Amino acid sequence: GEFEAARRRGAGKMEDDEPFEFNNVPHTKEQTWELFSVRKTILEMLKDRGYNLPVEDDENITVAGYRSRFHGKVDKDLTILVQKIADFDQKMMIFFPSPPPEATTRRVGAEAVKHIHEKMNAESVRRAIIIVERPLMGHANVLIEVKTEEQHELGNLDWRGEGFLRSA
Repeated sequence: GEFEAARRRGAGKMEDDEPFEFNNVPHTKEQTWELFSVRKTILEMLKDRGYNLPVEDDENITVAGYRSRFHGKVDKDLTILVQKIADFDQKMMIFFPSPPPEATTRRVGAEAVKHIHEKMNAESVRRAIIIVERPLMGHANVLIEVKTEEQHELGNLDWRGEGFLRSA
């Protein structure tokens, strides 16, 4: 698959016997590669669009570097906050929410969206990208629409939150 092809190209090394745990869940090589690839692509996209990457983030990170940095961490640790190089008031946050471990579905719900909205307000951020493993639950999509309408009514016409699936 894509993981093996990337390994052959030298895009990163991952030893078979090295465990990787994220969100208190052991991840396979393929799951680790998928999350690594998505985050790396997001960093490259942000840089290409004129955003300043946080000092601790490097779009040239290897799989080994990713594993070292995020082993034992949780989804909030993947959150990225960036500002436009030309205008520091233009901020964006990228979230990688996961449903709680006790959830009966792998889909992200309204509680996670509420938390994202609170975090955006706390950081004075008007734009967000939400990267999810499965489509958002219906009420989470509705909540994004409601929050967007509320922000637009307050005059924050550039406020926007969008969800993207992390795998095709």
